[in-house]
Amino acid sequence: MNGSAKQMKPLATGMLCCCAAFPQAVGQTNPPPGSVQLPISLRQGALLLKARVNGSDPLAFKLDTGFGITTVHPSLVESLELRRAGHITITGIAGDEQADTYAGAVFDFCGMTYEPRRVAVLASDARRRWRDRDGILGAGFFRRFVVEIDFAQNLVRLHEPDQFSYSGAGEVLPLAFKKDTPIIEAAIVVMSS
Repeated sequence: MNGSAKQMKPLATGMLCCCAAFPQAVGQTNPPPGSVQLPISLRQGALLLKARVNGSDPLAFKLDTGFGITTVHPSLVESLELRRAGHITITGIAGDEQADTYAGAVFDFCGMTYEPRRVAVLASDARRRWRDRDGILGAGFFRRFVVEIDFAQNLVRLHEPDQFSYSGAGEVLPLAFKKDTPIIEAAIVVMSS
């Protein structure tokens, strides 16, 4: 890169940031994307997806269809400027746990947003000796988006439900919710050897 090209790169970046900061002032009317493609990672059997919350740096969230509410790590409440919104009892395989709830979280996945009414903060997350994730994306996340997981390419594709039309060789399985628990009907076939 020559000297003038090096000088132009920061200028172009600055102009891009300026336009992004004042979209209405410049008459920008770009709609949010209808779908995005994001990398996922697998850590100790958990699928992790990154998102920005309230403008934060990217945070890692476990995808868990069986979790009734989205959670954030207790250490993030202050920096994300979440507002206290009560408490709930979360019932899981380890028993019941009381959790404080907070409002005001906006999750950003490269322009597609998810705004749960509230998120939970589990005290047990604060007691762990290590922090393997920043929270859990639960049932509400799967209500918000059509979620396509591509294990072969380590990708998750999020789609706006009203803009998604499946065309492929796979089988579409209807997902129903009983309260906050996602349910798929299936049959177990026992094969004799």
